[in-house]
Amino acid sequence: MQRDDVGNSVLRPPAVTLDIAITGHRSRHPVFAENKVAIAQSLSALMDLLGRIAIEESGCGGSGEIPNIRLHSLLAYGADLMAVDAVQTKGWPVIAPLPFGQALNLAINAQPLNVDDMQALLDGGMAADTEIAVRAAEIRSIAAKARIFELAEQDREVETLYRKHLAEPDNRAAEQDFVAICSDRAAIAARVMVEHSDILIGIWDGVTRGNIGGTRHTIESALEQGIAVIWLDAGNPDRWHLLRATEELAGLAGRPASADTEVAVRSVVREALCPAGDTWQNARTNRIW
Repeated sequence: MQRDDVGNSVLRPPAVTLDIAITGHRSRHPVFAENKVAIAQSLSALMDLLGRIAIEESGCGGSGEIPNIRLHSLLAYGADLMAVDAVQTKGWPVIAPLPFGQALNLAINAQPLNVDDMQALLDGGMAADTEIAVRAAEIRSIAAKARIFELAEQDREVETLYRKHLAEPDNRAAEQDFVAICSDRAAIAARVMVEHSDILIGIWDGVTRGNIGGTRHTIESALEQGIAVIWLDAGNPDRWHLLRATEELAGLAGRPASADTEVAVRSVVREALCPAGDTWQNARTNRIW
């Protein structure tokens, strides 16, 4: 509680915050890899637009308070890290609900090809493979600047399955077991992320269904919870689309961009910053971060 100049108690409302989440293809996805530079440019422009509109819409209710903007990311190697790069110079805090503990998350997302490199990463060391070491260094650097929330209760089981998968690369059953548990963990982390966000940016080709916890599943989960999704088409990165309902996910390929993208983006930012009624504000005040 703070006091004004005449000694009267003044209870300030909680700071207005705009929470933006990111989901998207991993680095190995062929469409993402082919259009990586164009996607990065389009995503950066979208973040710039969101930041500008948030400032312009900050005066709702007469407060005139410039909102805080936060990015929520699972820090997977691909679109997730690209989004963090896009906001590095903006000073936006990054919040990362990880599907695993931080060490295991690094060892998985750096994509090692053998148990020795996996173990080196788990131990906090460097992988022998240069490409893997570079990925690991990038993930470490970004994670060090983020507020980490580790969902590590199944790490021991995940590590066991991961080790078996890397040790037996031709064992299809081992691969399926590892992918299944990782998908479940990613779905849990994505649900936590979406529940704490106002807007989800989805970098997706509009076609790939993927696993539970993947990009399409996360987009669908957000829409089911009433969270607006800005879809950045990985195959046509200069096109943004505002999605409001799960029914819109059918037949997205080839869909033309919105006639006025800025108007659509402004509408969802305004809804987040200028909600009607107190229920929404109470929910936001009770968020755990």
